[in-house]
Amino acid sequence: LFSWQQVPAGPVQRTAAHLLALASSAGAALPSPDSDAAATGSGESGAVAVLAQERLEAMRAFASRAAAGERLGEADLQAAAAAAGALPLAGLGLLHFACGLLGVPATYEDDRCAASVPQLVALLQAVAAAVPARASGVAAALGGALAAMGVRRQELAERVLGVLAELLAGGFPAEVLAAAEDWAVGEGRADPSLVRNFVMRVLERAGPPYSQQFARPVLRLMAAGKMGVAAKRAGLGGGVLGGAAAAAGGTAGGGAAERLREFAVECLEGVGFAPPLTEEESEMLERLAA
Repeated sequence: LFSWQQVPAGPVQRTAAHLLALASSAGAALPSPDSDAAATGSGESGAVAVLAQERLEAMRAFASRAAAGERLGEADLQAAAAAAGALPLAGLGLLHFACGLLGVPATYEDDRCAASVPQLVALLQAVAAAVPARASGVAAALGGALAAMGVRRQELAERVLGVLAELLAGGFPAEVLAAAEDWAVGEGRADPSLVRNFVMRVLERAGPPYSQQFARPVLRLMAAGKMGVAAKRAGLGGGVLGGAAAAAGGTAGGGAAERLREFAVECLEGVGFAPPLTEEESEMLERLAA
């Protein structure tokens, strides 16, 4: 039903949705296949199965429209979120579809992705906001999208990173940082300027005190984004923090430099790292804290 490689024919889609609906309603006393209740959807269990099938078919339709690049309105996004909230299987189906389509490099070789990817990302964001249980899966799907697009499609990458930053602020820092790190760490997988920009988005949404579980992956992202190199180069001409913040896509006047300094000072003085900071990490933080 939620194959991203092909659109099932109408009868196949209805049959698949019906079988999944029956499976999702397994806790109810379902009518026998030959009964009037099964044929008409009458009775409590029949009504539950019919409603589940409608939600599954609706979610498949939203996913197909998004993949075709059709703009989904606010009412569509709310309806998709409601379906995922009422029927966990619908949300899982969307994740299966999105992970498949967003997670393959071939998607980003086709210019049509400029229309389809933002719609799928918006659909995932709406579902994650309405159903917290799906947020970790959404973060993984978005991380897979970043890894698949690599250094291509910078505008799409910025869109995905913006949604990841919102998920982090919504209470899922571990899942978001893991997804971002999978994308950022690795030769040729990420544009360092995008990594720096994402670090600043993270620091805009999170303040001290920082836990080691938060600070350590942020430090690895800073290293992947070559923020220490940016700070060192900026220091040669004065204004280490301003230069590093500008390299990250921010401005010193806008508070980016102060956020970098705050993070650096807290890591050096307030976070008990075990194992301790590496020499490279300490050097980078000392430059930013100066």
